[in-house]
Amino acid sequence: MADIPQEGITAAEWILELAVILLAAKLGGEIFNRLKQSPMLGEILAGVIIGPSIFGLFHESTILEIFAEIGIIFMIFMLGLETKVAHLRRVGARAAVIAGAGIAVPFLAGWIMGRAMGVSWQGALFFGAILTATSVAITARTLMDMDLTRSKLAQTILAAAVIDDIAGLLVLAVVLTLTGAGGQDGIGMTVAKGAFYLLVVFPFFWFAVPPLTRWLRRLEGEGALFVMILGLTFLFSYLAQLAGLATIVGAFLIGLIFGKTAEGPAIQEQVEPIYYFMAPIFFVSIGMSVHLDQLWSAIVFALVFSAIAIATKVIGGIIGGVASRMSLSSAVIIGIGMIPRGEVGLIVANLGLDGGIIDHKTFSAAAFMSVATILVTPTLLKWAINRFYHEEEPHEGTQPF
Repeated sequence: MADIPQEGITAAEWILELAVILLAAKLGGEIFNRLKQSPMLGEILAGVIIGPSIFGLFHESTILEIFAEIGIIFMIFMLGLETKVAHLRRVGARAAVIAGAGIAVPFLAGWIMGRAMGVSWQGALFFGAILTATSVAITARTLMDMDLTRSKLAQTILAAAVIDDIAGLLVLAVVLTLTGAGGQDGIGMTVAKGAFYLLVVFPFFWFAVPPLTRWLRRLEGEGALFVMILGLTFLFSYLAQLAGLATIVGAFLIGLIFGKTAEGPAIQEQVEPIYYFMAPIFFVSIGMSVHLDQLWSAIVFALVFSAIAIATKVIGGIIGGVASRMSLSSAVIIGIGMIPRGEVGLIVANLGLDGGIIDHKTFSAAAFMSVATILVTPTLLKWAINRFYHEEEPHEGTQPF
């Protein structure tokens, strides 16, 4: 156990690497938090600094990929736990229409951009998928800072962003199926396996897990329920991978299932410390995967990609808002609130890179785009709200996501 042959480093050296990664991630996150920016940006920057692009202290490795994958699973599992189906039902069709437009416009633009650049149709699909999912956290934090989370407009933005995130995972599942990036089977078999997972395996777990969880509460061993829940989470994530999807699709769906049980809040409380430990490793690994030399050589591409990411979300929000009979000013605010990309987009880019469908240049541009959209959103959203927003009564009966 002292050596890790495939990496050529000792266990002690890996422990040192893990220590540096965690300390750098938390330091970077704290700095950006004090600057009133997303801590995620600091964690990505920490990865860029300690990775091959700058100091070259550490490089990508199999064991780091494993830890990063576990971090992704916990991160998306937490998103599933926090997503309340009842909340989504309450906001009605308006948020769904806005989310639909906010997905369709960026996805189509990304696909057209990819094809115009001569990228394969598989790569163009990943271009579109990278641009789809909105980061709920950035917009929610801005609305909280402005004390607007209970307003009807804020609830619509947050609900649309949550639906957008969920749909982003579904888009990812479809893209993985069509491109074969989730497995080695042909498209027909991959579609069949994915459909079986979503139409048979997921409904089975949806109905079986709540009574199973109640039964597991009878276990007397210390931490037994928690360990069994983690086991089921990893099993469901593995089954998603086996079905040609991605582990994060399974992690989100099983989180959604556990979130509707009576034990949901307790599960979330127990999982949070592991999430805080594992999630930063993923974002540091993203930073380590960024090749600055390739990014600088394609900075125009990165800037254009970012501009398209910003413009298409605003346009999608306006189309969806107007289509659902909102005022143009409210639709503009919603469109701006949908701009930030985050973890799902980075995960999609990472899967495309691992599958050899996109190259390091595109991956680095995607990371640049994610950072750029996160940075510009709070300023643009505050400006739009101060410029266009009119005071309204709180939207009773709903809670912030």
